[in-house]
Amino acid sequence: MHHPRHQHGSVLVISLIMLVVMTLLAVTSINMSTVNLRIVGNMQSQMEAESAVQTAIEGIVSSLANFDAPATTTTTIGGYGVQVATPLCVMSAQSEGFEATYSINATAGTRLDNDWLVTAQNTTDTRGEHIEITQGVRVRGVLVGCP
Repeated sequence: MHHPRHQHGSVLVISLIMLVVMTLLAVTSINMSTVNLRIVGNMQSQMEAESAVQTAIEGIVSSLANFDAPATTTTTIGGYGVQVATPLCVMSAQSEGFEATYSINATAGTRLDNDWLVTAQNTTDTRGEHIEITQGVRVRGVLVGCP
């Protein structure tokens, strides 16, 4: 059997090259996994902050008392600080199709629809997210127009 001298060690060199290539592939996949985990973590944090802001707005909208004497409020929801700006009344119009038998209180008078804008934003900036949501709401059948 004939073994040429110039081929000695070629298997070692090829094996080392393959080992380097496989190591680079492993390191790249680990780095991609780490980046993907960060992306998912940031998306989760942003969704939680959006949910907290929306929950704060729903808390304001759910009570008519918040529109009698509008004020800025600050609250914490799910660990996120949320500030709800003073609701802004943007328009009053006579109620259409309002039933005469419906009564908010005993006082008779023209019923109005007041359109309000409620804006809230997160105050806890954990990962650099800034969430601000504005929602419109119509308060139906009030006796007075926009303050």
